[in-house]
Amino acid sequence: MEPLFRTETEYTYEKYAAYCKMIWNQIGNMKRSIIWTDAALVIVSLLMIFMKEYKLAVLFFTAAVVFPAVLYFRMNRQMKKAWESNKAAQGIVSKFAFYKEYVEQNNPVGTSKVKYEELFDIVEGREAFYLMIANNQGFIIDKAKCSEELQHFIREQKERRKEK
Repeated sequence: MEPLFRTETEYTYEKYAAYCKMIWNQIGNMKRSIIWTDAALVIVSLLMIFMKEYKLAVLFFTAAVVFPAVLYFRMNRQMKKAWESNKAAQGIVSKFAFYKEYVEQNNPVGTSKVKYEELFDIVEGREAFYLMIANNQGFIIDKAKCSEELQHFIREQKERRKEK
């Protein structure tokens, strides 16, 4: 059977980094967690000022400023280490064939076939679609290599998933 659409994605560190950030932000709600934690630290800092505990206020306010920066650098370091440890994925080209009911991924590491209804989620980013087969695992579909028709097809699959 001939696929409706074909495309390919070369896996680079930049694409992997965008994928990881999407997982942290959209699926893992990382931004929301950071905002709430920072808000709590600022509120505690303001309470300390109200209670005239200025040293503690400075400590909590400093934590509110430093916490996101430390988290950002730590996450980027973990992401870089994970990428460097996975030699098989570096520079790999995955070819995708889109059929009516499923998508097929083929690369030198192996072949996968996933029905659209079995996907965990379909997320659209600025430069890629992410066909999530689990909350932390998925296919990166490079938009630059997708026809307008394929992009429309993927968006339709996303809408169908919402209807169910």
